[in-house]
Amino acid sequence: MLRDHHDGSHMTGFTSAAAIALRRVQEKLDAHREQMKGPGLSASEQSRYAQLDELKSEIEAEYDRYWRGSGIDWRPLAPIAKG
Repeated sequence: MLRDHHDGSHMTGFTSAAAIALRRVQEKLDAHREQMKGPGLSASEQSRYAQLDELKSEIEAEYDRYWRGSGIDWRPLAPIAKG
């Protein structure tokens, strides 16, 4: 299985899938953070924020376990800001 980690198309596909999965969760977390700057979050929104944050951490931990020992950073590249 470790051999599969080094296959270029496998790595590209996995990184892209990770980006897709994490982006959706991160978008929702970012929206809640923006709301915190203004009127704040209701109790149910605070709970949802905590659940989303925990979910993101769990997903990242699963990815870390999968790639452990491969020497490869699975994390998607951060978007580059355009000026």
